Amino acid sequence: MKLIVEILVLLLCMSALGANYVYQGNGSDPDNWFDDANWSEAGGVTNWPAAGDNALFTSELGMTVSQAVPSFNQLQPGRGATNTVTVAAGGVMTNLNQTVVGILDNGEGHLIVDGGTLVTKALRLNVFDANTSVLSPETSFELKAGAVHVNASFGGVNAGDVDFGLNESATMKISGGALTVDNNLDFTAGLLEITGTAGSVNIGNSLNLGTGAGSKTELAFVLGVTGGVTTVFAGSFALQGVSTIKVDGRFAVGQGAQNLILIDLQSDTFEAAEFAVLSNNFSMAGMTGGELSLSADGSQLLFSGAPSEQRPNIIIIYTDDHGFTDLGAHGIDDNVQTPVLDSLVTGGALMANGYSTAPQCVPSRAGLMSGRIQNTFGTRQNGDIWGPHPVPLDVPTIAERLVELGTYRTGMVGKWHLEPPPDTVAGVDYPGVKDDYWPENRGFQGYFRNPVSPYTANFDLSGNTLDPAQSIADARNRVIVQGEAAETFIERNQSEPFFLYLALFGPHLPRMSKTDSYYLNFPELDYPHYSAEMDDIRRLGLGLVWAIDDAVGGVMQKLRDLELEENTLIFFAGDNGAQPKFWDGVPGSTTLGMWTGNENIPLRGEKGSLWEGGVKVPMFAYWKNHIPGGQVIGEPVWTLDFTATVLKLAGGSVPAEFDGVDILPRLTGETNTIVRTKELFWDWGQEIALRDGDWKIHRIGGRKALFNLTDDPYELFDLQYDEPEKFAEMEVKLMARYHALPADGQSPLSDDTPDWYELGAPTNYTADPRFLVPYTSPAPVPYPAPLTVLNDPYADADGDGMTDTAELAKGRNPSNAVDMSFEFNTDGDFEGWDGKILIGDEDYVTNAAVTGGMLVGENIDGNRGQFEHYDFSFSGSEVSNLLMRVGSPVASGLVFRWATAAQNVFAQDRTLLASYETGETNVIVIPVGVHTQWTGQVITQMRLNPANVPAPFAVDWIRASDGDYDDDGVSDSDEDIAGSDPTLSSDFFKIQNNPFVLTETVQVQFSCRADRTYTLLYSADLISNGWIAVDSFTAPEDAHCSVVHTNCENSGFYKVEVSY
Repeated sequence: MKLIVEILVLLLCMSALGANYVYQGNGSDPDNWFDDANWSEAGGVTNWPAAGDNALFTSELGMTVSQAVPSFNQLQPGRGATNTVTVAAGGVMTNLNQTVVGILDNGEGHLIVDGGTLVTKALRLNVFDANTSVLSPETSFELKAGAVHVNASFGGVNAGDVDFGLNESATMKISGGALTVDNNLDFTAGLLEITGTAGSVNIGNSLNLGTGAGSKTELAFVLGVTGGVTTVFAGSFALQGVSTIKVDGRFAVGQGAQNLILIDLQSDTFEAAEFAVLSNNFSMAGMTGGELSLSADGSQLLFSGAPSEQRPNIIIIYTDDHGFTDLGAHGIDDNVQTPVLDSLVTGGALMANGYSTAPQCVPSRAGLMSGRIQNTFGTRQNGDIWGPHPVPLDVPTIAERLVELGTYRTGMVGKWHLEPPPDTVAGVDYPGVKDDYWPENRGFQGYFRNPVSPYTANFDLSGNTLDPAQSIADARNRVIVQGEAAETFIERNQSEPFFLYLALFGPHLPRMSKTDSYYLNFPELDYPHYSAEMDDIRRLGLGLVWAIDDAVGGVMQKLRDLELEENTLIFFAGDNGAQPKFWDGVPGSTTLGMWTGNENIPLRGEKGSLWEGGVKVPMFAYWKNHIPGGQVIGEPVWTLDFTATVLKLAGGSVPAEFDGVDILPRLTGETNTIVRTKELFWDWGQEIALRDGDWKIHRIGGRKALFNLTDDPYELFDLQYDEPEKFAEMEVKLMARYHALPADGQSPLSDDTPDWYELGAPTNYTADPRFLVPYTSPAPVPYPAPLTVLNDPYADADGDGMTDTAELAKGRNPSNAVDMSFEFNTDGDFEGWDGKILIGDEDYVTNAAVTGGMLVGENIDGNRGQFEHYDFSFSGSEVSNLLMRVGSPVASGLVFRWATAAQNVFAQDRTLLASYETGETNVIVIPVGVHTQWTGQVITQMRLNPANVPAPFAVDWIRASDGDYDDDGVSDSDEDIAGSDPTLSSDFFKIQNNPFVLTETVQVQFSCRADRTYTLLYSADLISNGWIAVDSFTAPEDAHCSVVHTNCENSGFYKVEVSY
């Protein structure tokens, strides 16, 4: 038979030089006029001017260079005309004399370097014939990517110089790449704008703004204000008559300079009017209290700011067991009262996917304080506080790092929970002195610590210093007291930059008293699916969240009263998810005694698990007039990013051992992505998990699951069988991170680990109200929906032969027969077939077993060695193909039969056959969907004879498919014929050549299968010439095949015929 694989690929065949430009002028003329008569973009062989000649562009066409071209003497874009020369990726231009942009009357040139390289003796814009020509103010030079070197080594006048705007204003923009100016950059009139974190500028001698002859006052210098923190290095700096300077970045002037502190004017006088304009338009982001002033002799411009005064205050607010539900801005429960927090979210950036580093207090706080995944130094869970360390003394805290920098006063208020156990606990050997582990000895200079009264502090609420520290009793609501302590710390340190870690002890247990005003004044609740007891506990929990909101409100008011709000960055996060409702030491318990009254709905899981409900927390950032309001950051962010950002903002660098990144550029809008080199990784209890982009892999003991959290944020559907390649990729990353941990940082991962939240609720616990949403629904919707099947352990909603409970346990959708998959991965487990099928007959199949991930046996009678399954009840229209991975040491065939509800017996007219190769494990595609006795029928039974000759066999798996199992755009059947694996999207039949190959020879590569004949056909236009056979061959073995076409002269199309 013959099959044409309908894949068409357009390949462009061009001359090796790779540019459709024709120069038709006199190549011997040293002045090569690229005008409309001599310059064309159409066809033919490119003819470049001789090396060393001038390239004078008067044609409107301009030029894009994407390969190395002969060296010119001069390049002159915009010579009496409007045109653009672009040096793109792969392009290399060398101008031995100078590059002049904008020259002669009405000359408007544009030179763009976007990925290529330009080397020139000098670069000049609108400087030619200053007294005689009228030039366009639109003339511009832009460096987007790549490199520009203005090279002084070429020698002569202006070597290594950049001159802009001497005759007319011009624009120079640098948003990326690298500009190296060996000598001076002189800018007379126009706009010099340097933005973007990717750009760099190095000026060997001096940056001179407005100092040239004929200087104009309409010159503006903008550094970094629209694109991020950019560094400009210059040996010296001169300025005169400049209307606007805006600096948001680092301007290094002279050896080792860090900030724009001194500008040498290099002029005898500085007009008062000019100074007034300049000072009114000068801004330097991040500088506080700084003003421009003029030296007594008028020769120097001074800026009064100092580096230490630029640093903003930083506050991290960390709540305790604060569930995802209980932030009003999330819009989940209307009863949540957090108006202050919601206003900060509105004015700042909400992290929609914000995470802590653990689902428990101690490890979460150890990670935040250290900036590292706490397992890297042996802290896994709360119990590690006893033996022997939460944060070793040789692992510096963020406070210790800030003290070392010398730029911040540090303070800690609230729950520390990284201290050693009390002396009454025997058998714990702590390295060093126990007191060394308290916050006052871990870098915090001011402290008001402890979760509840009495507090230990070195200042009181009136602002008095306590030396030595004292115990302070205060029986009021604990988070209100802690909020007032934070206000006091702020007032005591208002004159210098401060870092405050405010660890509010709520809504963690114990619940607040029912005499507390935050309970009494909170409305009574009546959830339709809660008991009266649960309503009351929920009221207590939300009342404490309301108190947290008021405590934060007091902090914000203090900042406003002291005029510090615009200079204070605030990070807010919970330490982990809310405490489980029904938990008294053992999941599944029915007591409410340990519930705080707080929720994680609609997330799966709770505190104490690595499901989203355990580690996904309320999180936001606020910095007035610095972080644009109303943002929702969808990318994953975790508390370790707080630590990295704080250190970077304080003037330090992010250490290599940190597991977070500086996210401030993303928050302020300087960048639109967060760039990470490490995935988010968790190890806690007996679980590990990893998130990389949209994907999360979660392992609990021996059980594994894969989720796309963008499509499925509530972790309802495990995709490990739907996305086998992604699952394999993620599992490699997960286990690599796990094995990189020290032994005392690794969780035990035994195969029999109980999965407390296997089905969205504790194991063996029926659906309960914690999963009912929305709250206001008169008929609550069960969550997650699959919980509804737990009342019937034998239910099989999609009729694919596996119970819903079994499918859920393996991460399959119990309502979709297309994800039917029998993997045979556990020894002795027939994946739901065991006890329900006749495993052949002892006379015909021997040693049938599931072992080593295979269903194995030996067929001693070719016609009768079979397996049967009697418990199907699904629509054949849902399943287009069945895929089976089988193998036998001899060449064999596979026989597949089925029965339907209409004819519930096996029959010859419901039979499909397939063959496979000797000694190999093959993926067999059985195209059941094309059979009239399958589509439209209810399938009730299946029979499989994996080897129709006497021989051993092995079945790796049996899977259903909708016709394109790996979603690579090529059907399972076409892949089967072509020789590629229909279960791997990376292995599919395609022409693998670069579609824009710049060569006369085309090499076409594709996967092929042994003993099949492949014919490559070519068509110039798909219309007039038809298809021409280029080459034909029979593949001797399964391989990647290659065909070379050497007669390609124009663009064309290719396809492949497969015959067998």
